Amino acid sequence: MGDIHLGSASCDEEKLEQDIETIANLPNCCVILMGDVCDLITANDIKRKDFRGMAEWIKVKDLEDLPKRQADEFLNRIKPIKDKILGGLAGNHEETIRRYYSFDVHTYICGRLGIYNMGYVAFSRLRLLSPNGKCYRTISCFTEHGSGGSTTIAGNINRINRRRETIWANIIAMGHVHRKLSYETIALSLSGNNNGNLHLMEHPTLMLITGSYLKTFAPPSYVNYSERMGYAGVPLGCKGVCIRQIREREGRNREIDTVRLREFSV
Repeated sequence: MGDIHLGSASCDEEKLEQDIETIANLPNCCVILMGDVCDLITANDIKRKDFRGMAEWIKVKDLEDLPKRQADEFLNRIKPIKDKILGGLAGNHEETIRRYYSFDVHTYICGRLGIYNMGYVAFSRLRLLSPNGKCYRTISCFTEHGSGGSTTIAGNINRINRRRETIWANIIAMGHVHRKLSYETIALSLSGNNNGNLHLMEHPTLMLITGSYLKTFAPPSYVNYSERMGYAGVPLGCKGVCIRQIREREGRNREIDTVRLREFSV
């Protein structure tokens, strides 16, 4: 869940509230924040500021400390799923505040939530436990907020696919480009023992571009960045991954455990 841009008048706060409720009711669900959770465009940002582009709940007195005001609003709204959040990535909006305005808003949010500060790019592992508490499978994840992008679907997929050329993980997820896309592939390897009993191993990889809550078209009172750039409308929300452990029979006497990764939209 990322690219929420809470604080912007173009943020779909109703969709965000619905998705938070959905996630809160999903059993065995965990969340990674993908960055740009708040808009964080201050009055001192000459190139990007637009007071008409701010959410209605932002008051004049909030402009004195706008990043903290938006961060506190986000913390209040995310409360229902606070215990499901594993960690948070910083986005380019958080990094701008840290570098130019002397406030590490990302560290502030992670600290208040009590979650891992995953930086801008992160590897992580999800350990799947059996009913007796033993680990029987580890799912590797590579997550990043991202940078750059493309106006075409193919360009976005090519960008995340290039990560697969140098990084291996079961799940590769990227934000930033405000699209909801997925691409599934597998890698094969050979496994066996010294007696020559060989079999193919399947290593699934699911690549995700994780979506946004920022509307392409702004309310009538102002013109937002995506309208000026001529971007296409995109479905809002976030991407999820359903991880299933399946036992399959191979030959007469051999059973193997296979992981199935399936994306779904929230």
